[in-house]
Amino acid sequence: MPFVFLSLSAVVFVASMVLYDQWLMADRRGKTLQYKKGCWISMWAGLAVSAAFALLFVQTG
Repeated sequence: MPFVFLSLSAVVFVASMVLYDQWLMADRRGKTLQYKKGCWISMWAGLAVSAAFALLFVQTG
């Protein structure tokens, strides 16, 4: 079970980095400020969830 938490943490972290890339490139793609703000909030939420799963991995391992 601990490696499930580690796997989920890795998946969520990668998704957050994809959102970070979307946030960085939003201006070049002509996206709105609302889109950029949504990416920013989702990225930080994803990093928090990733940290929570990593903490669960440490606690259960």
